[in-house]
Amino acid sequence: VFDEAGRRLATQDGVGTVRVWSLENEIPELIHSVAGVGGYTPWSLRFDPSGTILGSSSGYLAHFNAPPDAEWQRLRFTRGSIEDESMEGGRGAAFHPRSTWFAASHRDSVSLWPLVHQYPKIFRGHELTIRSLQFTPDEKWLASASFDGTVRLWPLGNSADQRSRVLYQAEGSLEPPIWLAMAPDGSFVVAGTYQTAWLLPLDGNPPRELPGF
Repeated sequence: VFDEAGRRLATQDGVGTVRVWSLENEIPELIHSVAGVGGYTPWSLRFDPSGTILGSSSGYLAHFNAPPDAEWQRLRFTRGSIEDESMEGGRGAAFHPRSTWFAASHRDSVSLWPLVHQYPKIFRGHELTIRSLQFTPDEKWLASASFDGTVRLWPLGNSADQRSRVLYQAEGSLEPPIWLAMAPDGSFVVAGTYQTAWLLPLDGNPPRELPGF
C-alpha cells in the first residue's frame, strides 16, 4: 500500500513482517522492518492521510515522526470490552480523513480507536468476518462490509437518536459484500461481491445493481 503522496510504500509478507520503504529518492530505501505486527492479508495495512502513521488491522500503529528506534504502538483493549483480544480474523482497516480515528475489523465487530484519547469505541452488529471499512468524507459515518451478507453504516457522533443501519443485505451465497469504495462526495458507497457490484445510497434510497459483470 502507498501513502497518498506516494512518498512511502508498505509491504507485508506471509508471516506478518511489515517493511516500509521510502520513495523520496531514485532508489527505494528500506526505513522500517518489523516482524509479527502484520495481519493475514496485505490489505490490512493503511497509511493515514498525512502519510505519517501506518496502521494494521492486527492492532499496531507506526508513527514515522517518532524517533527511529521507537516501537510500534500496540492497541490494547479494556478487559472484557471485546471477546477477540487477539484481534485475529480482522482484515479491514481505515483512517479517519483527519487522522483522529483508526478503525480495525475483527471476526464480528469493529473497534474504533480515537488517536487522541486512551479508550476505544466498539461497534457490534455483524455476525461474521468484516472485510472492508470506509469513512464518509464528512467524517460522520463509518461503513463496514461483512461475510454475513450486510453492509452497515455506523454513526460516529454521540447523538442518542443516531443508530446503525443496514445499507445492503445479500441474497444468495455468492453475494456477500467483499470490498467497499466511498464516493468522493459521500453520497453513496459501492459494494463489490463475487458476482456483481451494488451502488448503495447513504440517504436511504434503495440499492442499485451495476450490470455488466
